[in-house]
Amino acid sequence: MKKIIAGIFLLIGALVLFLATVDLTPYLAPERLEGENKALAQAPDKIAGQAETPEIIEQAETQPVETAEPGQVQTLADTVEIEAGEPSTGMDPVVIADQVETVQPQMDSHPAEKEEQITAAVEQPKEIPSSLIELEVTTLPVAEYPFSILLETFAEQATAELAIPYYQQRGITAHWVKVDLGAEGIRYRLFTGEFATVSEAQAYLDQEKLVDKPIKATYFSARVGIYADKAQLAEAFVRTRQTGFIPYILGTKDGDYFLYVGAFYTFIGATAQCEELVEAGLICEPVKRSTIRPE
Repeated sequence: MKKIIAGIFLLIGALVLFLATVDLTPYLAPERLEGENKALAQAPDKIAGQAETPEIIEQAETQPVETAEPGQVQTLADTVEIEAGEPSTGMDPVVIADQVETVQPQMDSHPAEKEEQITAAVEQPKEIPSSLIELEVTTLPVAEYPFSILLETFAEQATAELAIPYYQQRGITAHWVKVDLGAEGIRYRLFTGEFATVSEAQAYLDQEKLVDKPIKATYFSARVGIYADKAQLAEAFVRTRQTGFIPYILGTKDGDYFLYVGAFYTFIGATAQCEELVEAGLICEPVKRSTIRPE
């Protein structure tokens, strides 16, 4: 009897172990299994639907990029922040780059604009005068004339040349001066007037209505010569002009004519100018600008 009872317990244990290891769902709940199989079969489509579908991609390609409102980007700082990974302003970096490109052309320097205006406003310089009648002589008392008015500064000699008739149309006599500014390069300063005092220069500014034109202490100049004979003066003027520089003449009531090139802040500048004139075959002396005959 004991053996029979033990056999029954052993059979029950084996049956429990069998039920625990075998999935009876196909037999007990076939409808549930079919639903799960359908869900698994549809899962790849659902996963693909979470990514960009062809319709979404097409919509993204055809949708226009929103442009920022004017004034939202005023400097390059926003672009730098985005490139560096800093918090952005919520704008598309592409949009910001487009706006920065439109701002940059407005940063053109004023001298370049001035050169274009002068080039368009005047014709090429006329032929070099061959007689004293065609020369401009500024008649002054015998004295020193250390002050001039700086009209413009140019990077190109050709534009400085064109600027002379540009101011002549306003009745202002001008001449350019070549200066070497070292690291900044060669510049061409356009001056007008020779004045004994600052007050005389200021009176001329007011008379000609020249705004924002500084008065400069140009004590030194390159003197090509002093002439009493008008024919010799005209010949020297033409010869000097043919070297490519712009000479000017200061005359006195005594009949003396001083032929100068340039107006410089320092004696070194006048010396450098003379060196170039001497190389061109002229006689030159760096001096203080005046109408006083040397002893």
